[in-house]
Amino acid sequence: MIPIIITLHSTWERCKVLIDEIKEKTSKEHKLWVIANGVADNVLAEVCEYAKAKRFNLITLDEHQGIARIRNIVIRSALMNNKSPYFVMFDDDMHVVKKNWLTDGIKIMDDLKHIGVLGINCELLGDGEHRILSKVNHPVINLFNVIDQAGNAWIVRTDTFNAVGGFDLEYGTLANKKRNGFSDTKFINDMFEKTDYKVLCIESSWAKHRESRR
Repeated sequence: MIPIIITLHSTWERCKVLIDEIKEKTSKEHKLWVIANGVADNVLAEVCEYAKAKRFNLITLDEHQGIARIRNIVIRSALMNNKSPYFVMFDDDMHVVKKNWLTDGIKIMDDLKHIGVLGINCELLGDGEHRILSKVNHPVINLFNVIDQAGNAWIVRTDTFNAVGGFDLEYGTLANKKRNGFSDTKFINDMFEKTDYKVLCIESSWAKHRESRR
């Protein structure tokens, strides 16, 4: 089963809606994982109850940690004893807008073996069109070949993650973002350096930020 991972480090109410959307709009077999990143005790109690009710795997951290570290923790846990060729990662402020998004996304990854990361939220491309290298036609949907993509909604080839070695911890905290940049960008750059995989982004978002009006 394909692991779908949510990093809970913002708002539980939005995360809970995302969990429900994933279960409602995902027909392909999957296993949902949530990592609670140092949330308050009263919130954590509700998260634990919801995990039992909705039957998803939950990892809890007592202290808040950087995004790169918590992504590495939950991804490696989800892939342990799991031979899935792909996994999916979401930030907790996303929402899923397309039914059967995972089935279509995996078809793209199966068809295009050179893709290491498929971005399913294209909202951020508008503020950096220099990142778009070319357009790629595909029977499911048109795609953009890009040189960067925010990691808030990715389908990732497991071989890519293993080859890169995970997210760089030096880029995973708020303090380090100004000095080093974002861990998403570093992961993509490492992928380009260490593998022949590419990054594609779909033309129309299948997942969007809660605040987005697009």
